[in-house]
Amino acid sequence: MKLKSTHRVVWHVAAACMFLAAGIQTAGAQAYPNKPIKFVLPLNAGGMADTLFRPAAEAFSARIGTPVVVENRPGAGAVVGIESVVRSPADGYTLLFTASDGLGIIPSPNKLPYDPPKDLTPVVKMTHAYSGFAVAKDVPAKTIQELIALAKKSPGKLSFSSTGFATATHMNGELLKARAGINIVHIPYKGTTAAITDAISGRIEIISTSAAVLRAFLAKGDLRLLAVTGPARDPSYPDTPTMIESGFPGYVVGAFFGVFAPAGVQKDILQRLAKELAAVAGSDDFVARSAAVGAVKSIVLLDDFAKEIAAETAMWHTLVKEHKIRLAE
Repeated sequence: MKLKSTHRVVWHVAAACMFLAAGIQTAGAQAYPNKPIKFVLPLNAGGMADTLFRPAAEAFSARIGTPVVVENRPGAGAVVGIESVVRSPADGYTLLFTASDGLGIIPSPNKLPYDPPKDLTPVVKMTHAYSGFAVAKDVPAKTIQELIALAKKSPGKLSFSSTGFATATHMNGELLKARAGINIVHIPYKGTTAAITDAISGRIEIISTSAAVLRAFLAKGDLRLLAVTGPARDPSYPDTPTMIESGFPGYVVGAFFGVFAPAGVQKDILQRLAKELAAVAGSDDFVARSAAVGAVKSIVLLDDFAKEIAAETAMWHTLVKEHKIRLAE
């Protein structure tokens, strides 16, 4: 009897400890956040991501009830900043706001010091910026189909710009080449400004970038927008068709802006973050700021965001492999 009693006491003590531990864990999760949250932006201060997110960070801070710090850590095509988040504690207090760059979605010419699907957890996609194809005013093409006919007539004579190897603008041009069966030459630039200058002067014929970036030059007639790569027409250019309308089913290309956490953050913390950030992304202010830089409302949470990234990654990796696309000079 005494042995049974002892066993009963031990069982009760063990149960109490388990209950206490569970209670402590739950209380810890409920207390989140109890200190400032830092968002790392692996891109330059004053750029599109920075301009878009800083006001959003203030709105997020007000919603979640804790101070928010935004830190720019550019370098190596966003890799430096992303790696700093990957190496951070998985406690929900260090997060990443970034575009698609540096996440391995487009094959990298250099090995990344982290494995994005394993080392990062997608929290929320907040907005999506789509591209467009524009040509210099002297190019005798007013539609994508006319441009394709021109390229087929003179293989290897037309060129398209990008903001560098293995970028979204580079892949957009390569996808057009593959889907249309044309030979146009890739000319990488360090930024869009130089590409626009060269297009206006006639050194290149095709620019792949956001229509918002080209707004002033389109208005003056220096450039002509032939098509946009979003799933729907750009509200600022309602007369410009999508690539889908131009005869290319499923042709949707762009760059998302979203938030990621280091792998291993508690599920309830991730859900809280996703909920509050989605509310910010859906606000009139954020939608208006997104539109100003050529992005549209596109809110996708957690597992669905991860699936979307996986599908896009597979698409670009397949394109690069099948067409032997060069990713570096």
